Amino acid sequence: MAEKTRVMGLSLTDKTVQAVEIEQDGPSNTLTAVDEWVNTLPSSAEQNGEGTQKFVEFLSTFMKTNQVKAKLTSVALDSSLLFFNTIPLEEGLSRAEINDHVNWELAEYFPETPSREFITDTHVLTRQ
Repeated sequence: MAEKTRVMGLSLTDKTVQAVEIEQDGPSNTLTAVDEWVNTLPSSAEQNGEGTQKFVEFLSTFMKTNQVKAKLTSVALDSSLLFFNTIPLEEGLSRAEINDHVNWELAEYFPETPSREFITDTHVLTRQ
């Protein structure tokens, strides 16, 4: 018999947050909790922490009310909250050199925001 696993899913857009908990039991999935609320997370570093605190309150209430037991969480972000960019680079650069290029690009696109305020992920594409 397969062990039951509970997973919480969060979907974030600029307007709303949807939250679910699913119990996985082998090939079977059961929705155990679902809710939606206004996304109060700040959209810039300059905003105060009230929105973040409100988000934490909403999420905590969802988890307590629905007795969420999930140990794993999957987060989906609306692409409008993300910045995608392709940067042509020389082959053979070290990870540190690539990170320097990414930070330079961020400073060019968002000069008013320090690069440390961003979460970045880099995938090197190779030619075949």
